Amino acid sequence: MISEECNEVGQRASKLSRFGHDEVQPGQTLDNFERLRGEKVDLMVVYHLLLLATGRQDECVAIRGHEHVLKESKLLKASQLSVRQKQITPEVYAELQALTHHAGDPEYHLK
Repeated sequence: MISEECNEVGQRASKLSRFGHDEVQPGQTLDNFERLRGEKVDLMVVYHLLLLATGRQDECVAIRGHEHVLKESKLLKASQLSVRQKQITPEVYAELQALTHHAGDPEYHLK
């Protein structure tokens, strides 16, 4: 997950440098800077989960806020699909869920 998020930050940063911070792509509502910020939030959430999973700390990371909870929700929903497609085990999913704000939430139990 972390490498995918890093790649998405790089891709968005590249578009910002090529087309400018205030360019809005057709069909989008956010400009390149706002979209880069969104990718940064996604990366920081995944990085924070990695810190929790490994028992490490990084004093430069503080995760809080509505956007972070939404990203965790997206990760869990995507991970449920990964379990159904046998790309990850139910145990890996349970470990991920336990690290999120959605730990114990019945909406995110595997079905």
